[in-house]
This record gives sequence, structure tokens and C-alpha cells, in this order.
Amino acid sequence: MGKTFWKDIYRSITTSKGRFSSILLLMMLGSFAFIGLKVSAPNMQRTAQNYLAHHHVMDITVFNSWGLDKHDQTVLESLKGSQVEFSYFVDTTPQQNSKSYRLYSNTKTISTFDLVKGRLPLNKSEIALSFQERKKYAIGDKINFKQDKNKLFSNTGPLTIVGFVNSTEIWSKTNLGSSQTGDGDLDSYGVLDKTAFHSPVYTMARVTFKDLRLINPFSISYKEKVAKYQEKVSRKLNIHNKIRYTKTKKESLRKIDEEEKSLLKAQKQINRLDNDSLAMPLSQRQAIQMKIKQDRLSLLKRTKELLKLRHNTQIMESPQIIVYNRTTFPGGQGYNTFDSSTNSTSKISNLFPIILYLVAALVTLTTMTRFVEEERTNAGILKALGYSDRQVIFKFIIYGFIAGTLGTTLGIIGGHYLLPRIISDIISKDLTIPNTQYHLFLNYSLLAFVFSLLSIVLPVFVITRRELKEKAAFLLLPKPPAKGSKIALEYINWIWKKLSFTQKVTARNIFRYKQRMIMTIFGVAGSVALLFSGLGIQSSLKQTVNEHFGRIMPYDILLTYNTNASPPKILELLSKDSKIDKYQPIHLENLDESIPGQINKQSISLFITDKKQLLPFIYLQEATTNKSLHLNNKGIIISKKLAQFYHVNTGDFIHLSHSQTLPSRKLKITGVVNANVGHYIFMTKQYYRTIFKKEAKDNAFLVKLTKHKIANNLAEKLLEINGVESLTQNALQLASVEAVVRSLDGSMTILVVVSLLLAIVILYNLTNINLAERKRELSTIKVLGFYNEEVTLYIYRETIILSTIGVILGTISGTYLHRQMMLLIGSDQILFGEKVSPTTFIIPISVVVIILISLGFIVNHQLKKLNMLDALKSVD
Repeated sequence: MGKTFWKDIYRSITTSKGRFSSILLLMMLGSFAFIGLKVSAPNMQRTAQNYLAHHHVMDITVFNSWGLDKHDQTVLESLKGSQVEFSYFVDTTPQQNSKSYRLYSNTKTISTFDLVKGRLPLNKSEIALSFQERKKYAIGDKINFKQDKNKLFSNTGPLTIVGFVNSTEIWSKTNLGSSQTGDGDLDSYGVLDKTAFHSPVYTMARVTFKDLRLINPFSISYKEKVAKYQEKVSRKLNIHNKIRYTKTKKESLRKIDEEEKSLLKAQKQINRLDNDSLAMPLSQRQAIQMKIKQDRLSLLKRTKELLKLRHNTQIMESPQIIVYNRTTFPGGQGYNTFDSSTNSTSKISNLFPIILYLVAALVTLTTMTRFVEEERTNAGILKALGYSDRQVIFKFIIYGFIAGTLGTTLGIIGGHYLLPRIISDIISKDLTIPNTQYHLFLNYSLLAFVFSLLSIVLPVFVITRRELKEKAAFLLLPKPPAKGSKIALEYINWIWKKLSFTQKVTARNIFRYKQRMIMTIFGVAGSVALLFSGLGIQSSLKQTVNEHFGRIMPYDILLTYNTNASPPKILELLSKDSKIDKYQPIHLENLDESIPGQINKQSISLFITDKKQLLPFIYLQEATTNKSLHLNNKGIIISKKLAQFYHVNTGDFIHLSHSQTLPSRKLKITGVVNANVGHYIFMTKQYYRTIFKKEAKDNAFLVKLTKHKIANNLAEKLLEINGVESLTQNALQLASVEAVVRSLDGSMTILVVVSLLLAIVILYNLTNINLAERKRELSTIKVLGFYNEEVTLYIYRETIILSTIGVILGTISGTYLHRQMMLLIGSDQILFGEKVSPTTFIIPISVVVIILISLGFIVNHQLKKLNMLDALKSVD
């Protein structure tokens, strides 16, 4: 192969810049989306995994509501292949304001704090605050905290700030979870030396396992193993927990019995003294009678206290063992957002870019097929000059290889270092984890090159080989037209006769170029489907949030209190505060249930009421018909996501454990309702009594405010009332869900832009092919006297019709693709809906219309320059 051969290849590229650029862009867009989405999640997860490993972040964390005693510590330390570290934490507020802080004792080996500035505390008079506090405080400043309720925190004096840290367990900058102080929302945290705490029992234990160190912490394999460890640890600790509960209760009752005996003995002594005083002188007797009266009042007071103490001991709840993982850990919302977002991105990468690549490959195939047909004469000349079939084929392969390789290379570079950076910035915007480290993934890069070869080189080889079977003399002649045949419409005479000449020509031309027709329809359909699914996901994400917090569960505050404490003070505040619109008492229980087929235990909220509905706090809306449902005494109503997990529907039954000490109960489902965030079960008090054989006493209030906003002052007042256990503001839950939605929404914006570019390239490419294929035909039309606009419409009318068909098919297939992708991106606790706004339909159609109009002007301009003499040239 000499210079002439390579010059011919170079000339082929320079004389068809539009075609070459189109192939390059198609392969670039395909590989850019494919590589970018495929490597984004692994890059972020690998960076996070290194961060977690560097700080030895716990695999599980163990809490005991009574504290971890020596036996609990022994059980945890005996776990094979594990490392355990015990520590303290308290929720409190500074004396200067009512912000809620969580103060941790410093760790030595597990979940070490990421020191950003300064140093860690060395004694009980020092503290390191969250890095987010650096704008409010400086190193050397003093801060005072109030005594916590359990008095674990011993130093209420001034603490010197010696550093700023990031917790390796709490990743979110904006949503740190709930708190027992302040307004119920954790505002910040700090680290103290262990000597700042005094307690005979630890409040938490962090545990790591050796066999989990090298496993991707965001993989299903890791989560399955952690879930098994959670179950194992919980089971072991609960065995001792029952003994501890029985022993503590028995010991408390024994002490009460002993004190009651002492009181009875004291009562006898008082009675004896009272009898003896009768024989005493009057003055002495009066003094003794006064003392007897005071002693009897003291005995009566203490007797009442003992009766109350006995009652409270009798109904005392057993200590609760809670084993958290990194996702469910208090304050783990940031980790959960990261986990959910990266896994959703990973799932999208298995579908979206593949379809995009297929569409790009189909259009590229059409482009290369047309290129081979255009170069038919040149191929004949090369063959006549003595070049072998292999060498001629090599020319076309080189053309496609250069275009495809350049495009794929650019796509791989952008996919490795541009798209992942954008996605990472979106997901990690509100997180404290380090900047993502980017790696080269050779496996995906090689796969992209393979796709390119399959899309360009292989089809070119097959088509060129088929063409070169003819002799050089035949190749030097134009390819004879296909044998004329009637189209299906011609057989329907009553329609065909009514068509004008232009309409008949258009109909024939559409079916005459079948390959171009199919590629135009599928190219437009593919672009519209990708655009629709991307825009649809964005729309569905926003509607999911608005629907759940605005319509399904529009209450503002969920307040829980201890049933042993009377709620008059709570009722008084709720009835008098002007910010409160309405409130309703309910019985609330939170369960952690193991559901077959699910890795993690699912947190389920039980709402029990004596009313038929929970309006206007919660709307029970049937999941399929959207009709309003009412509670009855025949069964329960459950949320849609929970029904999907159990694989049940109305009329079926589910088994609920409800208690670790009692057998599971069988509950009948009377309805399935919409609920996008969390799992819920609703039932009447009578049905609860029938199933669980006990009363459901009110222990919570649903509160609706006059204005939907965060009510910090009201929340602080409520939490200060004795007996109030927790307070959850819906606005804060909304912020948590919106963090997940923002990250997914940002990623989809990128994919929408890529889909838009693909639509432009496809329509431009197919329009150019159409013009090139029919240049001689269009010249003839102009010679026959057609005006420029008529010639433009003569050819462009077909593109408009085919694009319209493509838009219709694209919208239908886009609806299906959107539905499949919505199923992929959901999480355990979030069910993203499938509803889309009207703009989701309007935008893809508008985009195609705008592209067609723009290309129409370009086509019209090109046809004006068309040389009519081309129609008079001999084809021989």
C-alpha cells in the first residue's frame, strides 16, 4: 500500500468532514455516558472505602438503654475476629444558647475522628468541636455545656476548644439526625477526653470485624454479612438482657419490700410511743404528739412514694438492645445519602448508557453503510488498479477505525475525568468525606473500544466484503436501483386515488429507503426515550417529595411521650400555642422487622388510633385507585413499599413479630396506601387489642402548625416537658429526603444534556445522509421547475413524518424506560413514584421540533446551492 492509497483514505476523510465528525461525536457521546456512569460510583465508593479503612470506622454500633454493663462488655469482647471499643456520649446544650450538641468520648482505635485543625483533647477541660463550627469559634475559645439528664457528663465548667474535627460516622453537614435536647434536631458535635464522663456503664460500643475489611462497604455482600453480625450480637446480648431485667426488677422489688417492712416497723414504734405518751405529763405529751404527727406525715409520704415506685417497677420496660450499622447509626443520614446515591448511579449505568450506545451504534451503522455505497466507484477503481479485496476493505475499516477510535478516546477521557467529577461534586456537596480520587478503569475502557469496533468496524467489514464480490467493471458503474414494487398503501385504492402527486411521492420514498426509514424512526425514538426517561426521573423525584410531605403526610411534628407520665402539660402547651393549628393523640410504636428477601431489618411505624381516619394529619389514599380509605376493626392498612416487600395485597396476611419475647402475630390487610418515605401500618385500637391482647395507650401526638416551617422554639418548649421522649419535625425529614433527590436530580441533568446532544447529532446525520443519497434526484426535481421551498419540502416532509413516528414510539418506550429506572433507584425506605409532569412530554417533543426547524433552514440553504446540471450527467 503506497502513498496513493493513504492519500485516498485522507481524501475520503477531508471530503466528508460532516460524516466523519458525526461518527466521532456519536462514539464520543456513547463512550462518555457509558464510562462516566460506570466509573462514577466505583471511584466514589473506593475513595470512601479508603477513608473508612484509614479511620477504622465501626461495622456495627451497640446501644443498650440501660448502658453496657460488664457482662455485655464480656460478650462483645468474646466475638471471634472482632475488635471492640467502648465509649460514652451525651446530648446536651451550651449554656449560651439552646443548640443541641452530641458530646462523644475520644476513641483510640475505632471510628477515630478526622482531625482538620488543632489537636484532640488531652484532659476533661478540653474539647474539639465539629469543623462546621470553625466560623463561630476559634481555637482557645471557651464553651460551657449544661448538665445532661443522666448526669454522665461531669464537667459543666468552661471547656477550652483545642481543635476542629469531622466525625467519620456523621458525614452530612446539614442533617446530623435527631437529638434528645434543643429542638429535637442535632446541630453539632464535639469530642471530649474519656475522663470528662463518669458512669459505671458505657453508653455505646463500636465493633469492627476482620473479615469485612477488604469488602466494598457499599456492596450487597458487605451488607448481608453485617446484617448477620447484627442479628448474632443482638441475640447474644438479649439472652443476658432478660436475666439482667429479671434480676434488676427482683432486686428493686426486694428493696421496696424491705423498706415497706421498715416503714411498718416504724409505724408500730410510733403507735407504741403514742400509747406511752398517754401516761406522760401534759406538756411533755403535747411535744411528743407533735413529733408523732410529723413522723406519721413523713411515713405517709414515703408510703405513697413506695407505692408509686412499686407500680413503676412492676410496669418497668426491659432494657432495649439496638445494634446499628453505618447506615442506621444515629446521624448516619449522610452515609445513607452517599450509599443510596452511588448505588442508584451504579444501577442507572447498567441501563441508560447501554441504550444510548445502541442508538448511537445503529445510526453509525447507517452512516457507514451509506459511506461504503458512496465510495463504490472508488472501490472499483482501486480494485481495477490491482489492489486486493483485503486492501480495499482495509481502507473503509481504517476510516471507521479512526473516527470511532478518536471519538471513543475522547469519550473515555471525558468519562473518566469530567463526568465523574461533576457527579461526585453533586453527591458530595453536603458531605464531609474527602475529595474523590479518580482512577483509570481499563476494563470499561477496553469494553468501550470493543463497542466501537462492533458498531463501526465489523459492519463495515461485512458490507464492504459483500460489495467487493462484484467485479471491478460492475463496481465502476452506479448501483442499479432496486426493482420497483408497490407499497401497501397503493393496494388501498380509495385512499391512494385521493392522494396528491406530492403525497404519493412522499409515501413511496419513505418505503423506498427502508434502512434510512428504520434508522430515522429508531434514532429519533431512542433519543426521545432517553430524554423522556431523564426528564421523567427528575419530575418523579420532585413529585415524590411534594406528594409525601405535602399531601399524604402533611403533619408538621410527631411528639412521643412516656405513658407513665401524664400529658396535661403537653396538652396545655399544644392548646395554647398560637403556632399550632390542630393536634391529635395516637398510639405509636416503632418496630424493626426482618422481612424475607431483604438484607436489613426494616423500620416500621405503627399508628394506632380510635378514629376511622387520621385527617388532616395523614391521608390514607388507596395505592391504585387513589380513593380515600377508612380504618376498621377487621384488619390493618399498610404502605405500598411495605406491601411490595412482603409481596402481599389487600385481603392477604402478614406476620408481625412486635416483640422479641412474644410469638409473631397474623394480621389481615384491608388496604394498601401510598406512602413514599418510610414503612407504615395503620390500625384501630380495637383491632390492636384483639391481636396483641393488650391496650394501646396514647403515647404520641400528631401536630399540624398554622404555617409549614421548622418550629424550633415550640420544639424546645415541648422537649423541656418532663416525660417527653422524642420530637420529630417533618421539615427535617423533608431535608433528608431532598438531599438524596438533589444528588439524583443533578446526575440526571447531565444525562438529559447528553441525550439532547445525541438527538441533535442523530437528526443532523440522518438528514445529511438523505441529502447525499438523493442528490441526483433532487437536481432532477429542480430542473423540472420546482421552487426551492418545494424541493426542501419534497425531501424534508419525509423526515418530518418519520420523526413524528419516532417521537410517538419514543414517548411510549420512554415511559417504559422511565418506569424501569424508577424501580432501580429506590431504596429500602424510599419509594419513588412514577408520576410525571406534562412538561416531561412537552420538552422532548419541543426539542425534536426545534431541531427539525433548525435543520430545515440548513437543508433549504444547501438545496439552493445544488447544481442542477448534476441531473444531466451520464451515469455510465
